[in-house]
Amino acid sequence: MTDISSKSSSFISGSAWWDFIEDSKCVLGSMSGSSNLIRNHEVVDKIRAYQESNPDAGDDEIIQNSMPEADTCNIYEAISPRVIEASILNSVQILVKGDYSDILMPYHDYMPITGDFLNGERNITNKDEIREIINSSSMQEKTAFQCRETILSFDRLRIENFFMEIFTEFEAWNQTGTNVGSSSFSKMKAKYNLLMSPLYSLKFQVGNSINFLRQLKAKLK
Repeated sequence: MTDISSKSSSFISGSAWWDFIEDSKCVLGSMSGSSNLIRNHEVVDKIRAYQESNPDAGDDEIIQNSMPEADTCNIYEAISPRVIEASILNSVQILVKGDYSDILMPYHDYMPITGDFLNGERNITNKDEIREIINSSSMQEKTAFQCRETILSFDRLRIENFFMEIFTEFEAWNQTGTNVGSSSFSKMKAKYNLLMSPLYSLKFQVGNSINFLRQLKAKLK
């Protein structure tokens, strides 16, 4: 069964979204990001003002008349939270080909959608490959497993490493001579290391056990 919709009424949120992904053999996706940099609230005000004055204007026209050209020429793309969620929930991903923050590899962690997608074109060149993985449970199991292992093995995606980067940056900044509650900060960091690190380890151990039991149950059906 195919369940794809672009209607706002079909929006899924909260735990229902996770259930939906977990129940899906394959999901579509792409990288997350934008090619426009909105630097501050003044740019937002200009965009809103132009929209109000020109209600029929399209996105390109609004951007051209509201933002500096230098802020519309770069591409800011990265792996998206939805890709990470699908990886953890063992749903095979059929994604628009990209670098995905140099974490995922096409044909190993996901099935790429290749072709010409510029200027409104929708010329997919590997339809047969996509059909094959949609109809092959063995390919799905292998790809989903590889993708999940890739995500879980990438330390910089873990929340504890994210916090440690913040702590390190703060300490480096504090050593420049700006004393911002260094004693309180040191206590907070020590408390974090004492309490949270064991909890994160336990969380991933439990998560892996639950996932194993689900896979075993599915195979025994």
